[in-house]
Amino acid sequence: MSSKYAKTGVDVHKKGIEVFEATVKNIIPGAFCVVTPDPDLPEYGLITHLDGAGSKTITNWLMAKEYDDNTYFRSVATDIVAMNIDDTDCVNSEPRSFADYVAINGFTTPKQEFLKALNQGLKESFDLLDKFGINPYFAGGETADLPD
Repeated sequence: MSSKYAKTGVDVHKKGIEVFEATVKNIIPGAFCVVTPDPDLPEYGLITHLDGAGSKTITNWLMAKEYDDNTYFRSVATDIVAMNIDDTDCVNSEPRSFADYVAINGFTTPKQEFLKALNQGLKESFDLLDKFGINPYFAGGETADLPD
């Protein structure tokens, strides 16, 4: 029996990624995140993890449109930060840096307002993490115009 999540087109079992096993240097095969060897400290591993908000961005966009309130985009940042932190925690890793990637359709989403709300959400998320002694550096990222 298929889950409702899978019926939306989400591959919960990540079928197909096994093709990367020969290319990716993972020192802990089967771990939730890829752990690559640290070239300077062989007894340690490094994680470069990427996770996005997925379909939640659509919900935020719908809410922003429905209520004419772009602050709904703020929670996209909260979700992205939380999902990356908890994914790296699955392999007992300490988050050191954080980068983002944002693709925006400027025809449907006011870019400046979206980025302002996203930045506010990132600031709030990192301020909260700081209270718990979790201090990843925010390294910025990529802001792409994606009109289609």
